[in-house]
Amino acid sequence: RRVLFRSARRVALEMTAGDHRRPFDSVSVRAGWIVAIAAAITAWIFSRGGTPFAGYDWIELEVFNKHLYRAALLSGHLPLWNPFVGLGRPFLADIDTATLYPPNLLFLLPDAWALPLCVAFHTALILAGMSLLGRDLNLSWRAMLLAGVTFALSAPLTARLQAGQIQVFCTFAWLPLWWALGWRAWREPSLGAMVAFAAATAMTVFAGSPPLFWAMSWVLLAWLAAWAAGQPWRATLRGAMAVLTGGVAGLGLAAVQLVPFFELAQQGNRPLHDPTFANLGALPVRNLASLFVPSTDALRFYWEMNLFTGILAPLGLVALVFVWRDRAVRAFVVVALCGLLLALEPLKLPGLLTGWLPGMGALRLPSRYAIVVGWALVMVVLLAWRERKSRGAAWMAAGTGVVHLGTLLWAVDAQAAQYAVATRPAAESQIAARVVQLATSTAPVPLRVALARDAVRSNAGVLHGFSNLESFASPGLARVWEAAHALAGIPPRAGDLVHTADLAVQPREALIKWGVQFGWDQQRGEFFFEPAAGPIARAVSLSSAAQDPASAARQWWEAPNGPVVLEEAPSPPAAPKQALESHTLAVTGYTAESVEVHWRLPVAGWLVLAEPWYPGWRAYVDDAWVDVRVANGWMRAVPVPAGERTVRFEFFPRSLWWGAAISTGTAALLLAAWLWTRAKTSSGTAKMSPCPRVGFCP
Repeated sequence: RRVLFRSARRVALEMTAGDHRRPFDSVSVRAGWIVAIAAAITAWIFSRGGTPFAGYDWIELEVFNKHLYRAALLSGHLPLWNPFVGLGRPFLADIDTATLYPPNLLFLLPDAWALPLCVAFHTALILAGMSLLGRDLNLSWRAMLLAGVTFALSAPLTARLQAGQIQVFCTFAWLPLWWALGWRAWREPSLGAMVAFAAATAMTVFAGSPPLFWAMSWVLLAWLAAWAAGQPWRATLRGAMAVLTGGVAGLGLAAVQLVPFFELAQQGNRPLHDPTFANLGALPVRNLASLFVPSTDALRFYWEMNLFTGILAPLGLVALVFVWRDRAVRAFVVVALCGLLLALEPLKLPGLLTGWLPGMGALRLPSRYAIVVGWALVMVVLLAWRERKSRGAAWMAAGTGVVHLGTLLWAVDAQAAQYAVATRPAAESQIAARVVQLATSTAPVPLRVALARDAVRSNAGVLHGFSNLESFASPGLARVWEAAHALAGIPPRAGDLVHTADLAVQPREALIKWGVQFGWDQQRGEFFFEPAAGPIARAVSLSSAAQDPASAARQWWEAPNGPVVLEEAPSPPAAPKQALESHTLAVTGYTAESVEVHWRLPVAGWLVLAEPWYPGWRAYVDDAWVDVRVANGWMRAVPVPAGERTVRFEFFPRSLWWGAAISTGTAALLLAAWLWTRAKTSSGTAKMSPCPRVGFCP
């Protein structure tokens, strides 16, 4: 309240004492307006019936990611691995966790404070970015504010926020600033402009939604290409090189996140070149009606395909008739057309482009290409109105703007309850308490359970310290995903590569093969507890080979206590003098990124750990490094000599090292270039730009 009061007081003083024609030119006035409006929009969103706290993705995924993130940082380390979801999977490598996104530090606070503060910060970011873009488009300060508020309250943004897609919202919030800085780098190619665009690109990547970043990259390129039409080719080439250089530098700065993510994509269950998958979730033609009417109980639009952006969006179609010759207008028309062409279901363009553009097939939900269509049409109206000077036109614009904002606020209110879900299954608290009680017998290893989604939420083990076979993760690990479905005899749900199979309904004997100690016995109609199903480490001296992960997993499933099945010729440290029956080993230490096992056997053999293999897991036998092999299609295995040994598994992927090195190198190059340019400027050898403001310079 103190900050808001001071900001409002500063705004009032400067608007009365400053220039009444362009009061938004003052930095402090802009900051005051931005803070006040961002706070008001956040309060409106969180005061509606379905707040982001009740959103589907928040309940099923985000709250657990934030909990693990907070717990890891407060204990003094980065969270690299999540052992509680789907037998285990990488954490930092999944961009959606936003582990390296600086504003995510807000979630060190309790959720009740962190989520509204996060929304307020990113809403202010939207308004600031739109202010910068509006100034370069020569819009009035009122039009700048209207454009920013429209973007912040548009259904493509608020619907995702109300559905709990927090990281999609955060990525979307960077779009206006990212576009503004990209356009400045295009029009005024300079080192400073390129560095600013690189920094914004990196932050857009870190924000946590690579599919949205990918989609908006193509729309940004179309927008810049529209601006370049008819310009001298030399100026166009300089601008294109500046944007390309800044974009590549931004990706280099974000390499510490991107390189692990690309490794996860390679190990994930999402197809990279499947046209059918690429077209899943395209925009039906009927959903174009959402440009004209908001989603209500009477006429609902799925939140991924809701395009409503107020009454100014359809007015943009009318305004085109009068201002189509304006270059700025044509650029935004290209944005709208590009988004629609890539998103519309009948065209199926993403599937056609899958073979030509890497990554196009992994996006799914191509409706996301259309999320800026309504905003682009609103910008057409504002650009068409910027030359209107008469008093009557001003009153008409004010009245239209008020009605436009009213429809946006009404739309947020009308759609709020549509994205709310039950906070948790009724039985979750009781089941979780029982599981925690039983887990003391399996310490330090988390109790492995198989519980359906109607009993506990998919990822609830993160909160309660147990590992559930059911998970909500995207992407999932291909080895675990394919083995879970194939061995259970359950075909994957069409188009659903997020939830694992409902293994909780499998027979008790099958669940025990997965190491499940607590689950539901369908035959007896009761929960069961099998401590003998764990611990998760065993010693085997015999081994066999398989040609692929599927056959290796099948051999293990048929003989879970038999020889370890490797995907290449096995080579233990020494041939055993006698065959060793499968022997359970004691797990003496267990954390998210480290597992310690005690080995005390008279013969050499294989230590098999029934947790997912993934690049980056390394092992030490009495502090001597050994290679971690893939066992039984999805597990980890290492060769161990005879005697008493301590085997320690640790997770620290090389991809993180490589990514950190690239990010550090890129930052060092940008800093060196900036220092060199500054030295030239101070010595008088560099020329000042004749056009300090980017605007519409001659």
